[in-house]
Amino acid sequence: EYLKKIQDQISAGFAFIGTILGAFAALALLVSSFVISNTFAVLIGQRVRELALLRTLGARGSSLVLMLIIEALVVGIVFSAIGALAVYAVAGLLSLLFNNILITYDPMAFVAGVALCTIVTVLASLAPARTALRISPISAMSANTEQAVKKPSIIGGIIGVVLAIAGGILTTAALKDNNGGTAITTIMWACLLYALAVFLLTPWILLPLVRIIGSVLRGQTGKLALANSLRSPKRTVSTGRAVLVGTLVIGIVLTGHSVLSTSIAKELDR
Repeated sequence: EYLKKIQDQISAGFAFIGTILGAFAALALLVSSFVISNTFAVLIGQRVRELALLRTLGARGSSLVLMLIIEALVVGIVFSAIGALAVYAVAGLLSLLFNNILITYDPMAFVAGVALCTIVTVLASLAPARTALRISPISAMSANTEQAVKKPSIIGGIIGVVLAIAGGILTTAALKDNNGGTAITTIMWACLLYALAVFLLTPWILLPLVRIIGSVLRGQTGKLALANSLRSPKRTVSTGRAVLVGTLVIGIVLTGHSVLSTSIAKELDR
């Protein structure tokens, strides 16, 4: 009976670790979507004249959207497969270095990982494609191909503030919770709310912050950096979102590692 109790505790511990790793994977996909969207926005921005020429020659907008989606699909499949194979290579290396670690290979995990990453890649490329196709062929063939920048959404800003407050409430509740497992789960939900709040509030915070920093740095380098940042505000916001959420993920990983190490040490001492 004692061995069964220990086995149940170990199984519950591994299940909990699996939940935490799943949450980290979700946040990693969120950050990756920002980076992918920014990359496709840059690539499509460099091909505005090419797309405009195709529109001028009679290509329909739906055809161009389909072309860009197929490109994103191919990129997603190829590089997701490369990343999944790299994971198996790292797992094999770990099994060679540490004989006490048992590595299992599941083909369905490979397929699911490639499919999920491909879907994220395609979805992240949709918004840049639609933005590029809003440009008329005449304006895109001119010397100025800069796109009009929309003002940040007021509703998005309000929702971002509400999510940030909700995350703060969950964080406070987790700090007062004496149950370690429930507290960590609550913190993970709070981190997800913080990530969504960062996504929605970045347009309201980042650009004014860039202008303030640019006014402080009065040198030629500061002026060039400010002009480059404000020349394409949408790209700046997209990059800022990726950096901010990435920093959040790194903080979560380090905090989770510290909490898990402390929890395991206490269990071993007990």
